[in-house]
Amino acid sequence: MKKEWSLKKLIAISISLTIICIALIYTGLIYMTIHSAENQLMGSAMSSTLNGIMTYDISQGQHPRLDQFSRLYIEDDPIRPIPEAFKDLPLGYVEVVKGEDLHVYSMLYNGKRVVLTRNQELFESWEIKVFIGILVFFAALVCFSFFFAHWLSKRLLKPLDRLTLKAAEADKALQNGQIYSTDLFKEKSWSDNEIGRLAKTLNDLTSKIRNLAVKEKIFSGEVSHEIRTPLTVINTSLELLETDPGTSPSQRKFVNRALKASQRIKELTEVFLNLSRGTRNEDTHQVTVSEFFQDHRQEWQTKFAAKGLDFNVKVLSNSQDTYNEVLVGATFDNLLNNALKFTDKGGVTISINTDSVVIEDTGCGIKEEYREKIFDSGYQANPDDKLGGFGLGLAIARRAADYLGWTIKLKDSGEEGSTFVISFNKK
Repeated sequence: MKKEWSLKKLIAISISLTIICIALIYTGLIYMTIHSAENQLMGSAMSSTLNGIMTYDISQGQHPRLDQFSRLYIEDDPIRPIPEAFKDLPLGYVEVVKGEDLHVYSMLYNGKRVVLTRNQELFESWEIKVFIGILVFFAALVCFSFFFAHWLSKRLLKPLDRLTLKAAEADKALQNGQIYSTDLFKEKSWSDNEIGRLAKTLNDLTSKIRNLAVKEKIFSGEVSHEIRTPLTVINTSLELLETDPGTSPSQRKFVNRALKASQRIKELTEVFLNLSRGTRNEDTHQVTVSEFFQDHRQEWQTKFAAKGLDFNVKVLSNSQDTYNEVLVGATFDNLLNNALKFTDKGGVTISINTDSVVIEDTGCGIKEEYREKIFDSGYQANPDDKLGGFGLGLAIARRAADYLGWTIKLKDSGEEGSTFVISFNKK
C-alpha cells in the first residue's frame, strides 16, 4: 500500500497554507495601501506648500519659507537653478533615490518649471518601523496558523480516532471469536453528524456479520455432525465388502477406491467440524508440526512413490508449539494433494523451520494470471486439465491455516514448479 499523509497532517497543512495565503494577501494590501497613501499625501502636501511659496514668497520678492529638510529650485533662476537630475522628471510627485532619498514635486508656474524637494530620511525610518511591524505580524500569524491548524485538526478528527480505535477492537474481537456477543460501535456518545452516522453504519454492519457468522457456525457444525453418522455406516459396509471372501479382485479394487473416497470425505467433515468450533477447542489432539510430518511421512511417501515421485522432509530447526492436529492435517494434506496432483516428475521437498514450513514441488507451476485467485473457493488454476477436482483444496488449506493463526503464501511459481511458504504467526 502506498504510504500517504494522514488526514490530520493534510488538514493542518491546508489550514496553515490558507492562513498564510490570507496573511500574505493582507500584508501586501497593507504595504500597497501605505505606499499609495504616502504618494497621495506627500504629493498633496508638497503641491500645497510649493503653490504657497511661489504665490506668497517668490512673487512678493521674499525669501522662501522652507524648513531644514526642503529645497526649492526654479528654472532659469541664477540663485536656485534646477539640478540636471531633476530637469527631466515628470510633473507631479515622484520619489528619487540617487545618493539621497528625496520626495520631489515638479510643477509649471508662469511658464517656468519649479521643483520642491524634501529629504525623506525621517519618513523612511518610520516606513521601516512599519514594515518591520508588518513582518513581525506576519511571522506571528504563521506560527499561530501552525499551532491553530494542529489543534483544530486533532479536535476535528478526535471522533474519527475513536472510531478507528473501535474498528481495531472489532478486528481483534473478530479474530478472537468475540464478535458474536459484542456491539462494538453502539455508543450513546456519538454525535449526530457524519462520524456518528458512520459509527451507526459500522455497528449495523458488524451486527449483520455477527448474525451471518453465527448462522454459518451453526450450519457448518450441524451439517458436519450429521454427515458423520452415514459416513460411518458407509465405511463399515465398504470394509465388510473388502474383507468378504466372495468379493472378486476387480470388485475389491473398486471397493478400495470407494473406501478411500469415503475416508477422504470423513476427514473433510472432521475439518469442517473443527473449523465451525474454532481454534480454541482443546478436545482435539494437539501436535507439533515436526510430529505431524513424522507420523504421516510414510503415508505420503507411499502416495508419491506410487506415482514415481520423490518425497523429502528436512527438519532444519524445530519448534515445540502444538496445534490442532485435524487443522494441521487439513492445511498440509491439501497442499500436498495439490502438489501430487500437478507433479508428473521429480517430487516434493518439505523444509521445516522454527517459524515456517516451505513446500517445493517440481510440477507444472501456476500461471501468473491465476496466482492471486488460487485460494478462492471453487477456483481452479488450470480449468482445462483432465485431473478433476472442485478447486476446494487450497481454499480449505487457507481457511484451516487462518484458524491456526498461520499464513500461506505462494512464494514462487514457474514452469518447473511452485513454492508455498506456511508461516506460523504467533498472536
